[in-house]
Amino acid sequence: MEAEVEARFNRLEDILGQLMNMFSEMRLELTDMKEQQRILRDDQVAMREDLTSLRQEQTLMREDLTSLRQEQTLMREDLTSLRQEQTLMREDLTNLRQEQAVIQNNQSTMQKDLNQLNKTQQHIPQENATSHQEIMKKFATIDADRDLIWEKSIRNEREIAQLKPHIYPQNG
Repeated sequence: MEAEVEARFNRLEDILGQLMNMFSEMRLELTDMKEQQRILRDDQVAMREDLTSLRQEQTLMREDLTSLRQEQTLMREDLTSLRQEQTLMREDLTNLRQEQAVIQNNQSTMQKDLNQLNKTQQHIPQENATSHQEIMKKFATIDADRDLIWEKSIRNEREIAQLKPHIYPQNG
């Protein structure tokens, strides 16, 4: 009977050893599972932070896109304004050319008048000093007018030269 008790006792020891091994293995598995669970939680927190960061970036991108659209609208308005200014400059240039043509015609007329005055002066008797003085005054007026016209013509040419790069930038 002792042998049976001994055998039972040995079996109980074996079962107890197996249970202890199973308990150790289960404890290791439980520790591993807790570590995996902690890693998953950390990953989940990191993913939430990444998601929050992505949402913030998306908001910033939307704001940037809105800003770009506003800038684009402003650029379009500026371009329209520049086109209007260019049209006005072209009209001004056309007017300046017309004025220059008028000035040139006036110069031609004045030159003809001057030539006629020169011929008339040759026919006036030298004794008439007062007539001579009147003619000289006319010459002075014509010279002053011619000088004024030349000054205007030069000023117009300068203004045209200054406007050309703005109107014809490819030639400028």
